[in-house]
Amino acid sequence: MKAFLTGIDGFAGSHLADRLVEDGEEVSGLVVSVVGEGPRERLSRIIDRVRLEPGDIRDQKLLAALFREIKPDVVYHLAAVASVQEASGAPDEAFSVNFHGTASVCGALLDSGSEAEILVVTSGEVYGDQPGPHRETAPLRPANPYSVSKAAADLLAFQQFYHRGLRAVRLRPFNHVGPRQAPSFVCSDFARQIAEIEAGRRPPAISVGSLDSVRDFLSVRDVVEAYRLAPGRLEHGEAYNVASGTGRSIAEILDLLLGMTEIEIEVKQESSRRRRGDVPEMVGDSTRFREATGWEPLHPLEEAIAALLDEWRTRMKRP
Repeated sequence: MKAFLTGIDGFAGSHLADRLVEDGEEVSGLVVSVVGEGPRERLSRIIDRVRLEPGDIRDQKLLAALFREIKPDVVYHLAAVASVQEASGAPDEAFSVNFHGTASVCGALLDSGSEAEILVVTSGEVYGDQPGPHRETAPLRPANPYSVSKAAADLLAFQQFYHRGLRAVRLRPFNHVGPRQAPSFVCSDFARQIAEIEAGRRPPAISVGSLDSVRDFLSVRDVVEAYRLAPGRLEHGEAYNVASGTGRSIAEILDLLLGMTEIEIEVKQESSRRRRGDVPEMVGDSTRFREATGWEPLHPLEEAIAALLDEWRTRMKRP
């Protein structure tokens, strides 16, 4: 089995690459550069067992040539401006990468004549602010630049299936947590601050925004297992949620992390950390995906958060 990953050196992408290599699959992927901290660090366990090609997902000709040469059986499209915070700071770039990049990847696959299946990873954020748990039949109501770009990419993947026969499946994962996650995400941000406090790099106070928001958190290991199970089991053109079905407030996540340190830490809420376009509650219903694949989340959230905190502690010991 040959797998091609966009975003192979990203958070979920690197974990998925690890898993596929362990399964004996032939794995290749596109990175912005084959040198630098990202590919070396996140893919350090498998760097000699994967093929990395430098390039931009918006370069359709490059991708088509790679698809002709590599002949993948499945393409996992994960590359993206991946957080609400990043997209809000640079909305034009987020739309360019997330929408035009998806159009390029889909177009390149069709141009290459490949029969590969493509799993287009969008986001549970596309549902926006409406009562949940969200099912795939809920309307798309994106509430911020990130979710707008992801909703557009989601619809584009459907259009390429409907009008051009692309063997595309849309996956809508909800929040996931674990090592290698960038500090632009709330769990990693909290974990980094705690590790900095423990290392004596900042006073014993953690800065937070709103703690009332509720999210559907999964271990990245469970999300990766969902991606691994998806090829060949889902209906082309359709959308599937990847979610736990359980909501947890940001306050609960903070309490979990504070319970993992022996230091007494003050919590300081700052209005500057409140995000515009933040949705109060976002929980998914993944019944459809579970019935199609047999997938179930097996790894406790506490385990994923502890691993994330331990990784930040290790980073704080570096010069």
